[in-house]
Amino acid sequence: MKKFSAIFVSILSVILTVVLLGACAQNEDYTALVSEYRSDIYYAEQDGCTIWAGFSEREYPYAADGVVSDKTKIFEIRATMPDNTKTYLISFECGSKKYGGEMSFDSVRQQYTYSESISRPDEEEITFSISEENADTATTIAAKNMKIEGMLSLSSLLNKIMQSQKETIKNYFGDPFNGEINVRLISEKENCYFYVGLIDRNGRYLSFLADAASGEVLAQRES
Repeated sequence: MKKFSAIFVSILSVILTVVLLGACAQNEDYTALVSEYRSDIYYAEQDGCTIWAGFSEREYPYAADGVVSDKTKIFEIRATMPDNTKTYLISFECGSKKYGGEMSFDSVRQQYTYSESISRPDEEEITFSISEENADTATTIAAKNMKIEGMLSLSSLLNKIMQSQKETIKNYFGDPFNGEINVRLISEKENCYFYVGLIDRNGRYLSFLADAASGEVLAQRES
């Protein structure tokens, strides 16, 4: 009986060890490999104007070299206006702090841009005021946070991707993966997705498009 009990305890210990190791593997922290994470998007259209704003934490200066460096917080704004010949000023408020200044014009994208280093906004809606230089009136646009309910956290997303695509990643980069990860929230109408790009130290890219709520991979690309 004692011999049976000892064998039973030994078998149980082995089973528990395997289960615990499997759980640890599935919950590994990949966030330390992230060099860019765009977590929030605000968007609105009004009277011929469109405004897009995104909050990210990313490397600065950025280098796609497979090495994670110090990151900075940045809130980027892109706006399209009916008249591209004008100079525009923008102002907005986040976390009870006011921001604003003159927007730059991107002649390639035909957009006005502005950026600020701020903390991650928690507002469901941000109101932007855009005015022509020296004008007395401004266009006010309320942009909604496009995140969906039930969206995966960064840690959960990466665990799902790295586990579901384990063989693909291993076959492409080898094991273990030694590089950096870019994660960007993408909003298309009422749907949200994550772009997840893996870059190794040889400059090879492997990227996935995943559903923001389930983490299901919808597409992949190698380069």
